[in-house]
Amino acid sequence: MKRSLFCFCAVTLISIVSEPYSLAGKEAAGYQIYIVDPPINNQVIQEHRDLPAICRPATVISLMACRGEYQPASFVVETDSQLNEVLVTVADLAGDEGTIPSSAVDVRVVQPCWLRITDHPGRMNWVLLHDPALLKIVHEENKTPFSADMSFTRRPVDTEFLQAAHVAKRQQFWLTVHVPDDASAGNYSAPVSITSANATTQRLTLELKVPSFDLREPNFQYSMFYASEYHNDNMRFNEYQNMAAHGCMNPNFYRSVMLAADKKTLDFTALGQELDLRERAGMATGGPLYFVSSGPINAGTTGLSNSELEQLTDRVKETVA
Repeated sequence: MKRSLFCFCAVTLISIVSEPYSLAGKEAAGYQIYIVDPPINNQVIQEHRDLPAICRPATVISLMACRGEYQPASFVVETDSQLNEVLVTVADLAGDEGTIPSSAVDVRVVQPCWLRITDHPGRMNWVLLHDPALLKIVHEENKTPFSADMSFTRRPVDTEFLQAAHVAKRQQFWLTVHVPDDASAGNYSAPVSITSANATTQRLTLELKVPSFDLREPNFQYSMFYASEYHNDNMRFNEYQNMAAHGCMNPNFYRSVMLAADKKTLDFTALGQELDLRERAGMATGGPLYFVSSGPINAGTTGLSNSELEQLTDRVKETVA
């Protein structure tokens, strides 16, 4: 595929807001860095549990990505005493064939938030943010479903770049490398610095191989379940742009075909708005379209009378037209 699709886990992942306190003049104990390999996996990293086997002590992160492709990497910082003002920075990637600027590497924290897990909430690393202080979460396990305490500390707009933050025990970081379309094939490397106001700087090495070939366009289509009804136009547009950049060009339509006020004719106003937003975001709007939760054209036919089935068929034909 032209560009890797990865989960904004989003791949949407939030750090728990700690009460700040001063450790001025007090050096923190050493801290350990664990590379998460592979970064996208079926194991969970939770602050109250031991690290899974995918987290291994190492100093090198190795990636391969074609021109135009996105590729993720991740590591965990674990400490016995609080680290103050922790920040991760990546230098330019240098190679024999040239340089890839540091701006091609986006660094975020992987923050825990409450999620529904078997009908009960649990804290999961789920949201990728530049600002670790954007979300406040209460540490309570015995919450009833959907009642876990979580709130934004300010208007929920993330910062443009990673912000420094305290690490009380553990923090996962996420790197996304986007190889420029004009990058030369070859091997590149860059130091990744983990700095703290009260601990020694540690460094990893990010190694990137850019092969000589380019990826073909995918020969199949990427889609995803997207409950767009719960987001405003600006949020949907931003999320559509993000999906398109990562190769997902045709998410389902959740807010689409409606019944008009007369309860007989179809109203395509919402569908038209969705198509307009997708076109603006660079998504394809021709070919197959995937509908979810569209009452007038739901696909279930079990138990329908002949007249109801005929009505459903007409509505589907009208929608396609």
